[in-house]
Amino acid sequence: MKYYGVGVLSSVASAAAIAQSVVVQVGVNNLPLPPFIMGEGDEFPDRPGLSVELVRQAAKACKVDIKLKRLPSQRLLQEIKSGEIDAVIQLSYSPERAEYAAFPMIDNKVDGKARLTTLTYCFYVDAKRPIQWDGKKLSNTNLPVGAIYGWSVIQDLEKLKINFETAPDFKSNIAKLRANRIAAFAAQSALVEAYLGSDKSIVALSPPIAEKDYFLPFSLPFAQKYPEAKQCLWKHISQMRDEVFLQRASAYDQWLLH
Repeated sequence: MKYYGVGVLSSVASAAAIAQSVVVQVGVNNLPLPPFIMGEGDEFPDRPGLSVELVRQAAKACKVDIKLKRLPSQRLLQEIKSGEIDAVIQLSYSPERAEYAAFPMIDNKVDGKARLTTLTYCFYVDAKRPIQWDGKKLSNTNLPVGAIYGWSVIQDLEKLKINFETAPDFKSNIAKLRANRIAAFAAQSALVEAYLGSDKSIVALSPPIAEKDYFLPFSLPFAQKYPEAKQCLWKHISQMRDEVFLQRASAYDQWLLH
């Protein structure tokens, strides 16, 4: 995991102009992604995750009221596309997603300064199998790669022309990997390592498949209706990210040092 960013907090004049406390319905994955999203299911623990804390602090600075709603990965995409939710915590950019969600952009490119964090995707394999990865192709296997339906890493697999099959959730892919039904599982490293803990029977291959920035994108209807709130939140995320991380890192030591 990498953390980049800028420094000093400053006030945003437009925050005061955001009328009558805009309410933002924010979707969050119902799976944990330590240390950025914590807990599982509908509720959040006392330490909800660094990305959740960052968005909450940005919302407070912008005088915006956020309501958090936990959903499975595919439901998050469906509901931001339909406008049932206004934003999603921790979603990576793709041209396809930009057709129904507003990401922070500069010079027609996604603005990495406004990211919540950067995460790494790797291939995970059974440690006993001789599967190798050179950054372009997998060798010593004829099996497909597993992935979670709707995850952006699928586009990376397509570009690499790697045969894959999807499953609806994380546990299904791990089960298929253990049963030798897939060669590898392409997934976010933080999520896999949190799930496996001290279990070394499944290991990551090097190099990573990709590193991706993750953002707080908004539904197009919300972005059009409340452009000041959208810009204020992105600006405060950019300005506050490193400070929130430094202030709150000790609360998530067991994950950051994992």
